[in-house]
Amino acid sequence: MAIAITPTILRKITRVIRDFLWHGRKDAKTGSCLATYPSRPWHHLQLPSDDVTAQFFRASTAWQLGDGTTCFFWTNHWLEGPSVAELAPSLFRFMPRCRRRRTTVCEGLTLRTWIGDIHGTLGPQEVIEYVGLWHKLHGATLTFKPERIIWRWTSNGV
Repeated sequence: MAIAITPTILRKITRVIRDFLWHGRKDAKTGSCLATYPSRPWHHLQLPSDDVTAQFFRASTAWQLGDGTTCFFWTNHWLEGPSVAELAPSLFRFMPRCRRRRTTVCEGLTLRTWIGDIHGTLGPQEVIEYVGLWHKLHGATLTFKPERIIWRWTSNGV
């Protein structure tokens, strides 16, 4: 035997069930979830990764620069070609490992934190790379749009 339920009633029943399952009561405010989840439920999985796959992915993708908040300054390909680490490998060695994937393009360009990321006494090769990077960054501009990862092997980037 089937019962005809209107969409409005179905939404109300669904809300009561969801609130009970998530909060333990009929009417609940947000932020009072009873269940706790790890921030990365997949952290225990051994995800396959090898150098060839990573190199293929880096060669096949590029970042279309937007507001610079999600793209990493040193390691992502946002300069229309190589990453900053590939463009200035000697200079990149003067970067502490903890800063390499922390500085975003927005921070690096607007606040110029990329300069403060470099530690140590630079030699002639590093100074040449520093000046070349400075000139290359002079033309970089940010927009108000978010970044996009572009697939290089198609005309529309998807």
